[in-house]
Amino acid sequence: PLILIAKKETGIETPQDLREQTVAIRLKSDAELLAMFINEGIQLNDIQISKLSWNLNDLIDGKIDAIHAYLTNEPYALRKKGIPYTILRPLTYGIDFYGDCLFTSEKEIRDHPERVKAFRKASLRGWAYAMQHPKEIIDLIVTKYDPQFSKESMLYEAEIIRKLMLPDLVEIGHMNPGRWQHIRDTFVKLNMLEPNFTLDEFLYDPDPKLDYTWVRWIFGLATLIGACAVILFIFNRRLQRAVKIQTDELSNANSELSTEISVRKQIEKALSDSEERWQFALEGNRSGVWDWNVLTNEVFFSNSWK
Repeated sequence: PLILIAKKETGIETPQDLREQTVAIRLKSDAELLAMFINEGIQLNDIQISKLSWNLNDLIDGKIDAIHAYLTNEPYALRKKGIPYTILRPLTYGIDFYGDCLFTSEKEIRDHPERVKAFRKASLRGWAYAMQHPKEIIDLIVTKYDPQFSKESMLYEAEIIRKLMLPDLVEIGHMNPGRWQHIRDTFVKLNMLEPNFTLDEFLYDPDPKLDYTWVRWIFGLATLIGACAVILFIFNRRLQRAVKIQTDELSNANSELSTEISVRKQIEKALSDSEERWQFALEGNRSGVWDWNVLTNEVFFSNSWK
């Protein structure tokens, strides 16, 4: 509902018309109005900034040319006095902020989650009931809280609030993350926030979804371990088969070698026995024996008897 309001007679119709005019705003908190100035190329030194007194008579008496106001209140007051006015609304110039919001601390949510949830739920139920029964709520305010406003002005306020909230179209309490991002970017542009300010976990979720990340990690790890186990099992089976084949081949080779060695020993023993008998025969008959190699013309063998 935040607006700038000026008397019609000043000729102020757009932000451009505020140059060299006296404007009562709050420099440290009227972010929407300041953003409207920036979007329209208005520098603060282009206008005369006046301290906000919250007194509409400053505008009526001509002490200032435009004043920080709310769509729900000051237009009604000027209309009742018969004073024509002009409204400069930030929304018209691309500044779309949320109005009043509930907020709490992360510690409160962490320590008392049910209390936070219940408080929010009760607040939204109250707003929904007020939008459906405005006259009943106004009577309650008049009876119990002694307001400074008339019933008529509060009915006007209720009607403007309904137009702002659109409760029949938009769920009461709905928060659009994209809109909050726009608000964040606007505050950064105004040097009221650091550029790295994050909106992570900024919006309260009354029904947060369970985080199954750890389950997915465990499932993934189990799948990986299972796959490795299957691969190792297959590798071990193949290795066992290869070892068995090698063992069988080696066993067969050892058996053949053992047989060959045994045969060789038998042959060598037979040759030794034959040679020994022949030696005895030569020595026994006292004969000379030799073997001549015709190729080399050398004695190949001879006994030593003379």
